[in-house]
Amino acid sequence: MTKDFIELIILNTILPLKYTYHKYQNEEITDEILAFYTSISSEKNTIIGQWKNLGLPIKSALESQSLIYHYKNSCEEKNCLNCSIGFKLLKETSNV
Repeated sequence: MTKDFIELIILNTILPLKYTYHKYQNEEITDEILAFYTSISSEKNTIIGQWKNLGLPIKSALESQSLIYHYKNSCEEKNCLNCSIGFKLLKETSNV
C-alpha cells in the first residue's frame, strides 16, 4: 500500500468515523480531527487538479476536502452566480 492510499483511507473512513463516534459520546475532539486533516497532504484527483489549474495552492487535506465539498455542492449544482469564484470566472469568460 502506498502512502497516498493509506492517507485516502484515513481521510475518507477513519477520521469521519472517529468524529462521529466521539460526537455520539458527547466528546469534543473537533480540534484534534482538524489537526489530522491539516497534517495530511492534499489529495490528488481530477477535482483538485482543476482547482490547482485555477492557481490555488492546496497544501493540506483540510483544504482539498473543503474544495471537493465546494465543488460538489456549488459547481456540480451550477450555482455559479451565488459563488464568488464562479461569478468571477463567468465574468472573465464573458469579457473575452
